[in-house]
Amino acid sequence: MTDDIGGYGSDHRRLRRMWAQRIRNNWMPPCSRCGYPVLPGQAWDLDHTDDRTGYLGPAHAHCNRSAGAYKKIRQHQHRQAHSEHRSNPTTQDWA
Repeated sequence: MTDDIGGYGSDHRRLRRMWAQRIRNNWMPPCSRCGYPVLPGQAWDLDHTDDRTGYLGPAHAHCNRSAGAYKKIRQHQHRQAHSEHRSNPTTQDWA
C-alpha cells in the first residue's frame, strides 16, 4: 500500500475506483465483513487487512467502521488491564 496525504495512496484510489465502477454496474460484491451484497447507492469503504498491508475488498461503511471501533475498544481494554495489573500487585511488599 502506497501512502500519501490522508493515508490513502494511489493503490487505494485505483482499487476504490475499480470497485466503485463494478458496484455502479450492479456487480454487488459481498461485504468483506458481513457477507451481504454491497448494493449501488450504499455507503461503502475499501476494507483493508488488520495489518494494513493489503485489501479485503468492499465493505458496507457501517460494517467496516464498526469493526474498526471494536478493535480500538479491545486495544484500550487490553492496555487498561495491563496498566491495572502493574499498578495493583497481587503480593505485598513486606520490606
